[in-house]
Amino acid sequence: MNSYVVGVKAPETNLNAASVDGLKLHFVRSKGLVRDTGSMIFRSATNEEKYSNEQLPYGSNSDLLEVFELMRSLNQKGIEDASIGMQGITGPCLSDAFNQTCDVLARRYKGQSIDYVELGPEPVKTELLLSALRARGVDIASYTSIDINPASAGPMREAVSRVWSKIRIHHLSENFDNLTAVTLGKNNPVIFTSLGFQEGNHPPSQTHDLLTRIMRPGDLFLTEMQLYTPGDTGPIESFYKLDEMKRFSQNCLRRAYGNVDSVYRTTITDVAIDNATFKAAICHEEFIDDGGQIVCFLTNYCLKPTRDELRQLRESQGEFSVVSEITTGDGSLLLQLCERLPVTGPK
Repeated sequence: MNSYVVGVKAPETNLNAASVDGLKLHFVRSKGLVRDTGSMIFRSATNEEKYSNEQLPYGSNSDLLEVFELMRSLNQKGIEDASIGMQGITGPCLSDAFNQTCDVLARRYKGQSIDYVELGPEPVKTELLLSALRARGVDIASYTSIDINPASAGPMREAVSRVWSKIRIHHLSENFDNLTAVTLGKNNPVIFTSLGFQEGNHPPSQTHDLLTRIMRPGDLFLTEMQLYTPGDTGPIESFYKLDEMKRFSQNCLRRAYGNVDSVYRTTITDVAIDNATFKAAICHEEFIDDGGQIVCFLTNYCLKPTRDELRQLRESQGEFSVVSEITTGDGSLLLQLCERLPVTGPK
């Protein structure tokens, strides 16, 4: 279990009054329980605990399949609902933003062969991207999905095969920490993708380290992120009220504690991480354990940087250059495309 909380004010003993609202949260890479001087216990699930089965790392089960299907449903809503990312404002909806991003990619790769590598695969947006790239004259030589959730392998193969039966399809059930450009073994230019706000689930330094390991100069990385607009948390709040997010949270709790009565809560607060502070959406389940203590089980956290913060994170060390940023009409959803730059000196 990861643990998060420092300097926590003791909550009320009433379960419905307990909340992480207003806490000063810190990301701490450690395991076990963290207790404050009060009566609440804070725990969180690691990505391995949420998306894989420790007893059977390469085998799926109903819980893991549910996690995959919940993420598929969220992405389906994002693409099919033209109001998402609009908030009453004219401008591109999310599917428009994806198509505009494909225009950018096609200008670079039309008539060329590329390899497509997806970090944490999902079928809806991937099928949209692959179809749009093929329609614009980009030859997709291979598709590789990398996921610690083995439930994604079959559905991803089906989705990619619908785009073009001749695409070479690979699946790696692997932790991102174990990946390098050598292990991926790609020969063509590579488009890496991380969709559905997944980048926000990791410390920025961890994402940077991953990208520097797996990307070669000239490779591109496409990330989809939900942004924080100072003074406006409405789009973020709306997303975490969706039924799929509630069910995902309950799935995490059930796998950790079994069937217990709990209260689903979300909050948008500051998180201190990598010597900086970012807004983050925190999802947690609160319940009372057998000893009468309130347990706050953090089921999900997702960083919500501003547009400028995300660009700064990508470019600050001189190893990546942002080549495209396309937002939805209200500015709450961003597709950022960056390029791995040549290494100019000793590392």
